[in-house]
Amino acid sequence: MKHILMVSLAITLLIAGCGTAEGNSSGMKKSPENHQHSLNASKQVKSTALSHVNSTGDNISETSKNNTSENENTNKSESNKEETFVKILTNYNNMFERIKSDVDYDNFNEEYVGYKFKTIKTKEQLYKQFTDIMTIDMARTIWSGFVNEGESGLYLIPRDLYPMFNKDNPYTMEKLNETTYKLVQKHKSELHGIFDMEFVFTILEGQWKINDISFN
Repeated sequence: MKHILMVSLAITLLIAGCGTAEGNSSGMKKSPENHQHSLNASKQVKSTALSHVNSTGDNISETSKNNTSENENTNKSESNKEETFVKILTNYNNMFERIKSDVDYDNFNEEYVGYKFKTIKTKEQLYKQFTDIMTIDMARTIWSGFVNEGESGLYLIPRDLYPMFNKDNPYTMEKLNETTYKLVQKHKSELHGIFDMEFVFTILEGQWKINDISFN
C-alpha cells in the first residue's frame, strides 16, 4: 500500500513539474514579444522627444528670423525718414531761390526798405510758398523779419540769410515720439558764429514738415 502511495505521489510530482516547465517555456516564448514591444515604445518616446526638440528649434529659428526682419524694417524705416528730413532741409536752404525770381531788384522802395515782389502781395501769400516743407507758423517765424508789407505790395528787405544746414557735416537724429523727430547739427561760420541748430520734424496729414527751429 505504501508502495502504491509513493508511486502515485511521484506521478503527481512529475505531472506538476511538467506543468511548471511548460509554463516557464510559454513565458520564455512571450518574452521576445514583450521585449520588442518595449523597444518600440522606447523608439516612439525618442521619436516624440526629437520631434518636440526639432519643433522647438524651428520655432526659435522662426522667431529669430522674425525679430531680424523687424529690426531690418525698423532700420530701413529710420533710414527713409533720415533721407526725407535731409531732403526737406535741402529745400529749407533753397527757400530764397524759390522767391528770388519774383523780386524786382530794379524797384527799391525807400519807405519800406526793400525790393518789391512782382506777384506776391502779402506776407501770408509768401508764407504759403513754403508750407510743403514747414508749418505756416514756422514760415512766419523765419520770414517775418525779411519782408515789409505796404499798401502797394510786399517788399524784400536786403539782409543776411538764415543759417543753413550742411548735409556733409555730422548731425544726429533723435526720435521724440511716433510723430516727432529732432535733428541736431553744430553750425560754425564767420557770419553766424558757433552754435547748435535743432530742427524738429512733425508729421502732419501724412507729410513730414519742420515744426520748430532753434539755435542754441
